Amino acid sequence: MLPTDWSVKLLPTVCGFRSGKAHEQYITESGRYVCVNSKFISSDGGVRKYSSANFCSAKVNDILMVMSDLPNGKALAKAYLVEEDNKYAINQRVCVLSPYFDEAKYLFYALNRNSYFLKFDDGVSQTHLLNPDFQQCPLPIPSSIDEQRAIATALSDVDALTAGLERLIAKKRDIKQAAMQQLLTGQTRLPGFSGEWASVQLGDLLDVCHGKNQHAVEVSDGPYPILATGGQIGTASQPLHDRPSVLIGRKGTINKPQYMDTPFWTVDTLFYCKIHHSNSAKFLYYRFLLIDW
Repeated sequence: MLPTDWSVKLLPTVCGFRSGKAHEQYITESGRYVCVNSKFISSDGGVRKYSSANFCSAKVNDILMVMSDLPNGKALAKAYLVEEDNKYAINQRVCVLSPYFDEAKYLFYALNRNSYFLKFDDGVSQTHLLNPDFQQCPLPIPSSIDEQRAIATALSDVDALTAGLERLIAKKRDIKQAAMQQLLTGQTRLPGFSGEWASVQLGDLLDVCHGKNQHAVEVSDGPYPILATGGQIGTASQPLHDRPSVLIGRKGTINKPQYMDTPFWTVDTLFYCKIHHSNSAKFLYYRFLLIDW
C-alpha cells in the first residue's frame, strides 16, 4: 500500500544497467583508479579499497551493487553510491546502476540489500544475481523529486548518527580493553588490595572439558541452553555442567570465550571449564579475553 502520488516502477525504467568487467590483468600498485569488487562493498557496510586499475567505468551518482556472494554472506545486493568521478573501475560480478531522472541517493537506499534481491540467496549454493533478475525488480518511487530528496536526507542523518554511535562504542571498547589489561595483569590495583600476585598456568585453576553430542538430551522447550561456538543452538532436558564456567571453541570460532553462570550443555565443538573452587569463573573469563587464541 503506497501513497496515491507514489508509483511502482521496474528498475530498468529507473536506472541503466551495466555489468562490470574482469580487471585482473589491469590491476597494478600504482594505477589511477580503485578497482571495485564484492569485497570493496563489504558485508559489514564498510567500504574497503583495493589495488588500482588503469581505467574507470563509474561516475558520480552511479550505484554499484554486488551480484555474487557466498550463501548467507550478507554482501549480496550490497550497494555503494559513487560520490567522485573518474575514480572507480568496476570488476566483474559488480554492476553499475545509473539513475535516469530520480534522486540517486533515494534510489541507493531503495536498492541497498533490497528484499527482492535477497530472495535469490537460497543459503546453500553460491548466490548469483543475473541480468534478467534486475529486469523484474520493483521499486516504490515518490512522484516528487523533493520528497525523494527529503527521504534521502533523513536516512543520511540516521546513517551519520549511527556512525557516530559506532565510533563512541569503539572508543568505549578501547577504554574497557585498556582497563582489562591493567587490572587483569596486576599493573593497576583496586583500593584495599595489596601484596604479590602468583604466576600460574591455567591448568592450576581449572579443568578443560569436552562438550558432548546433544541428540540424546535435545528437546524443543528444555530448560537448559545447548551452546556451540556461535552461541545457543537449542535446548536440553538436562545440563552437562551446572556451575559457573568459561567456554571456548575447540574448532570453528575459537577466539570468542563465553561465560555461563547457569546450567548448560555444550556440543563437541565447544570446550567448557570446571573452575577450581578457590577461583572466580568471571575473573577467568575476562582473563581469557586477553589471550590471543
